[in-house]
Amino acid sequence: MDLDLIERLLKLMDQSTAEELSVSENGVTIRISKRATGSLPLTSGTVQPAIAVSPSVAAPSPVSVAERKGAWQIRAGMTGIFYRAASPGAAPFVAVGQSVVDGQTLALLEAMKTFNPVECDGDGLIAEIHAEDGVMVEAGQPLFSLERA
Repeated sequence: MDLDLIERLLKLMDQSTAEELSVSENGVTIRISKRATGSLPLTSGTVQPAIAVSPSVAAPSPVSVAERKGAWQIRAGMTGIFYRAASPGAAPFVAVGQSVVDGQTLALLEAMKTFNPVECDGDGLIAEIHAEDGVMVEAGQPLFSLERA
């Protein structure tokens, strides 16, 4: 993707009221967001866009936990921001290796200023956590891999 195009997109986002922009070209996706991510301080009147660049096509990976016998994945039911804890500084709902039960809250998804619980759909063990705290996830994206207890 052309650096000039990226610079033009950043300028457009700075002048726009849009919160997020995603552009794909030649197998590369660029997502620009005005939301604060990580620990970058925002000063009033300025925008510090966060840019994420990722390939559009996922590379093949070795056999994941979800492909093993007796394993399954919990996927995002909607697009939103993924939170592992109920509030900043609080302990995460679950950790890798932890036993979980059917109906237990594993995380929260924030969509349209509403927090929606991500619940476990069976008894098992958390084998992998696929999403990072505070990151936008898409509907259908794997969030957790679990193994039968």
